[in-house]
Amino acid sequence: MPASVEVQPVPTEKETHTESTDRMVKGKTTFADLLEWGVSEDALEEVLGFPLPAAPGMLVRDFCSENGLSFETIKIDLQALVDQVE
Repeated sequence: MPASVEVQPVPTEKETHTESTDRMVKGKTTFADLLEWGVSEDALEEVLGFPLPAAPGMLVRDFCSENGLSFETIKIDLQALVDQVE
């Protein structure tokens, strides 16, 4: 009778990321998110060139659209602010 062979899964090395994916500026990022992540109102207003909206739950993408700003460009600057806080 053949001996039973137990097959063990081979552990694979997972990629490690140094930056948190939780704090990535994306289309669904709100001003409340940015403030919660530690970015100051002054820094946000400096990047945007506008005062922050009264509703912190507003999407940054929507704010950019309403004010004629390029979200893709602003997103890069905002991400730099977020990365400085970490």
